[in-house]
Amino acid sequence: MRNHIDKEVEVKTDYWNGNKGMEVEFSKLIREKSGKHFKQMQQVITGFKP
Repeated sequence: MRNHIDKEVEVKTDYWNGNKGMEVEFSKLIREKSGKHFKQMQQVITGFKP
């Protein structure tokens, strides 16, 4: 995230431990409970994995 996302944009993420503490660097980071949106996103990401 640090290398690819501007620190001033609104970023939504789930409560995955890898994102813990990112609020310090991304002031507009919103952590949400995983739900329908994140399930669809995970399916897309899985499609990119070899």
